[in-house]
Amino acid sequence: MKKILFAVLILMLCTSAVLMTACGGGGGKTDYENLREVSWDGTELTIKLGENKSTGCEWTTKPEDDSVIDYSTNRVFHMAGDGLSKGEAIGTLEAGFKGKGAGTSRIICTTPVSWDGKGPGLTYIVTVTVNEDGTIESAEGEESDTPPETEAEETEAEGSEEAEATLEGYFKEHPDEVEDMKENINSDESLNKMVDVDLKAEGNTLCYIYTFKETYSEDQIAQLKPDLKESMEGEVADDMKTRIPDIEKGFGVTGVKIYMEYRNGDGKKILGTTIE
Repeated sequence: MKKILFAVLILMLCTSAVLMTACGGGGGKTDYENLREVSWDGTELTIKLGENKSTGCEWTTKPEDDSVIDYSTNRVFHMAGDGLSKGEAIGTLEAGFKGKGAGTSRIICTTPVSWDGKGPGLTYIVTVTVNEDGTIESAEGEESDTPPETEAEETEAEGSEEAEATLEGYFKEHPDEVEDMKENINSDESLNKMVDVDLKAEGNTLCYIYTFKETYSEDQIAQLKPDLKESMEGEVADDMKTRIPDIEKGFGVTGVKIYMEYRNGDGKKILGTTIE
């Protein structure tokens, strides 16, 4: 287990260096194509959607009123590895949100193309009602033939410069650069044998998702977790903090945070932390 921890620590430092350069479930068969699930617990809401990365059918999610509900700080977007079949990058995208204040808001979920990549994009709209204390009262999703116009979309249409005012906006406008970052992160063959790394941006939060290729038992995770937690909140966190000013300068944004999360091989979260 110490070897696993050591490899992951090296990987964290490698990802920091890559970012600096860039700145200048597995059970039964799942019908991913039609996967649409909405669930909530307290203030946390999760939307699960099937994705087909091999055709470009990837979901973008955006809350219309972030004073009612906004992106969650302790859940992130991720692709589940159990959907891979016949060389197709098929899996599940989870989008986490957190209730903020009383009201009703829609979360607009869209893809640029259809499942097979040959038709128009998909639209799925989740209508959420939130109580004054932020707890979710109700949430219901429905398919839509056409994506509704939102204030956020109108703002983006005014000019790409405003869209690039956040890390998320930059990632959307420069997908090739993001793919290059991911490839560099996963380029170390010795580390890639143990872990897969995904890189996402939510607002101004940069998210690193580390998924072990092997599924470890509860006893093994219990042995690994204390040392992993100590390292994440110690030297690694200190190192990441020193990178934030350069990230903000490089992308022209402020208020950057870094989120790191570790998942077992079956996709279950081991632990996560936010660095700011």
